[in-house]
Amino acid sequence: MKLVIKHIMIIDPEHEVANKFKFGKLSNIFLSDDNEVGKSSLLKSIYYTLGGNVKSFTAGWDFQNYIFQIECDIDGQSVIIQRFNKVFLTKSAGDIYSFANEKDFSIWVQDKMGMNLKLQTKSSDKYHTARMNAVLAPFYIDQDQLD
Repeated sequence: MKLVIKHIMIIDPEHEVANKFKFGKLSNIFLSDDNEVGKSSLLKSIYYTLGGNVKSFTAGWDFQNYIFQIECDIDGQSVIIQRFNKVFLTKSAGDIYSFANEKDFSIWVQDKMGMNLKLQTKSSDKYHTARMNAVLAPFYIDQDQLD
């Protein structure tokens, strides 16, 4: 499985502002000599759009009222993922799907990526499809949550 993010758009409908960040096909490095220019916010936005649960964004970001949209390739197939608060929309091969919760979105993404990650709940012997937080965990560390 190969997932390549082509770009992310972050839209603030209330203030009629949008930003688009394009990425190369290989590795991308975000760096700046200055702090508080948006490097962490950009990474958190990608994680959030892919279904991750972000504990905190930059102060002043009303992220629950923003629209996040990623265009990516999953194994060579073009996929668009859009998130507005808890609602996800996807477009792939002409099919459009809407998901009102992270669980159903996680199932769709894992299916698209050829995955079937199951985790056992603490309170029983049952296994459930992992949410995207668990799927993305090896690739994401929130520096704002480190002590």
